Amino acid sequence: MVAQHIAIDWASIDIVCFDMDGTVLDLGYDNEFWLQTVPRLYAEKHGLPEAEAYERVLALYEAQKGKLTWYCLDHWTEALKLPLLEHKKRMADKIRFRPGAEALIRWLRANKKLCYLVTNAHPDVLAIKLEQTSMESWFDVMVSAHQLGLAKEQPGFWQRFQQQYHLIPERTLFIDDSENVLAAAEQAGIGQLLAVAQPDLSQPARQQSRYPLVHDFFAMMPESNETG
Repeated sequence: MVAQHIAIDWASIDIVCFDMDGTVLDLGYDNEFWLQTVPRLYAEKHGLPEAEAYERVLALYEAQKGKLTWYCLDHWTEALKLPLLEHKKRMADKIRFRPGAEALIRWLRANKKLCYLVTNAHPDVLAIKLEQTSMESWFDVMVSAHQLGLAKEQPGFWQRFQQQYHLIPERTLFIDDSENVLAAAEQAGIGQLLAVAQPDLSQPARQQSRYPLVHDFFAMMPESNETG
């Protein structure tokens, strides 16, 4: 299916902020790790049936949802007593781009737009992904929420980010796969917002969102060479 072109007023945008997992990168790697590998390791460590381990681990996740600890590898390494970074590295060959991500970022840079990577990922996880993908050179700014002490969906994150990285909210486009994160950005006055329709390429795309959905990054680029 050919994706419908997304009309964007590029003349009104100076900065494009990208989420990483589920936006630039396929969320499948992270979903497999947290929803399959970690419960299996927990089951092995505690001699539990995998189904019981899964329920226990998910209950622990749920208690931290919306907080920076939910994304913190150090927190989960200590809480679960598992060598998570080691296992993250073992699976690194499963890290892959979402279709069109590289093409869109290259087009943006060629058209003098600043590209920021803004992720909740722990710095050690970010380092694994940068090493695996070599995408570090794509971005003018790369920020882990751990550097600012708040998750992207928490009140105050975007104000801190704006102050530290001189963001101009009304001239910024932000793309993320989380509606909670997008809602926080909207509350902070970020000018244009897009939601990723299919963060995990192994799962069906969602058809509804509070925010305009992007199914295909190629569809964001102008059909002509005009950028405004």
